[in-house]
Amino acid sequence: INAPIIAPGILTAPSPSSGGLSNITGLLEKAGCKTFAGLLVSSGVLKTYVSTVEKGLTVFAPSDEAFKAKGVPDLTKLTQAEVVSLLEYHALAEYKPKGSLKTNKDAISTLATNGAGKYDLTTSTSGDEVILHTGVGPSRLADTVVDE
Repeated sequence: INAPIIAPGILTAPSPSSGGLSNITGLLEKAGCKTFAGLLVSSGVLKTYVSTVEKGLTVFAPSDEAFKAKGVPDLTKLTQAEVVSLLEYHALAEYKPKGSLKTNKDAISTLATNGAGKYDLTTSTSGDEVILHTGVGPSRLADTVVDE
């Protein structure tokens, strides 16, 4: 991961028929995203992720190392509503594989888009890399955990 908190990493959810998402937090933890998985559970946002799976779900999960990076805000100083918005900003209510992100030209709505603010993402490419743009800073997709 080359940037703090603002959407590095990726986890794309399988379709509901594949059953591979019976344990979202387990997949995230195995991929080195234990901090993010813990926040999903403690904030209650995991329920939102699970309820979205049937329509498709793409999660941009920061690794544990990303949370330690210079410039990452102290999450303990965020309000509950800010934590929820942050976690919802890291997910899309649709299956969006890397190839689709590479060719995307429009703003992408996140789970937080309809919340307190306009939390959309845009993408660009650099060679085979996909870079997410938030208006605050870019983040490079590092790995795909599940792509079904």
